[in-house]
Amino acid sequence: MYYFMGYNKDRDIYDCLATFDDIQTAEAHIEDYKTMLCKDELKDEFGEPYDWIEVWDSEDDNGVNDLIIAR
Repeated sequence: MYYFMGYNKDRDIYDCLATFDDIQTAEAHIEDYKTMLCKDELKDEFGEPYDWIEVWDSEDDNGVNDLIIAR
């Protein structure tokens, strides 16, 4: 399972934005999420935009292969 996690550095929180069953499906959505991130369309529950997104693999306990999507 792959998780798209939005990070708000001001509040120091991660929120799960989406989950995908396989890497191919997750990769197919990266550009869409990057576009939304750059337009400040992805916001937390208080209306603050996320600073970046991380793609986490549930099988990777150390986060070695985490992908960071930044502006």
